Amino acid sequence: MNQNPESSNANAQWERSALEHLLLENLKENRKARRWRAILRILTLIVLVGLITQIFDLGLPGSVSSGKHTALVSIEGEISPNSVANALDINSALSAAFESKETPAQREALEKLETVLALIEGWIDAVVTKAAGERLPSMIKLRETQQRRRATNSPTQQLFATLVGLEVSPRRTREAIAFWEKIAELKDIQARDQI
Repeated sequence: MNQNPESSNANAQWERSALEHLLLENLKENRKARRWRAILRILTLIVLVGLITQIFDLGLPGSVSSGKHTALVSIEGEISPNSVANALDINSALSAAFESKETPAQREALEKLETVLALIEGWIDAVVTKAAGERLPSMIKLRETQQRRRATNSPTQQLFATLVGLEVSPRRTREAIAFWEKIAELKDIQARDQI
């Protein structure tokens, strides 16, 4: 079967232009998909920041909260040696604020932070156990070792206790692990991960 060289050339040219068009359209679709992914990631970040702000009752910079306070410092006028707001008085007031007892608002914020950290640690444990349970024969031993490490004072727990006064209790972590596992059992892994 002999084909005319001109028709085979036109056929090849048509295939080439169709392939070129298809590749260009694919590139455009990929660009659109990347843009939407970036927009969704930014929106997710904004929502997470908003949720964290609401959970921990954080105010935006420059806003005055009428709710609970851990400390409130009011300075009126300029800071100078001869004014009411002099550096020595400010330093002594700030020292007293840092040495003061724990307020109910501070305790509440620390409890919320402990709960969030326990939920994160529990989620990690549940996910790793589910993912590696069948693949690692020693997963049960590794999990028990990790639970024993949580029950003792690990360097991370000592750091949080020293800096913030926060100690994530092993009981809360166990409850968080049970919570995540129960959610995965009652619904499914996707429902667990959407929380």
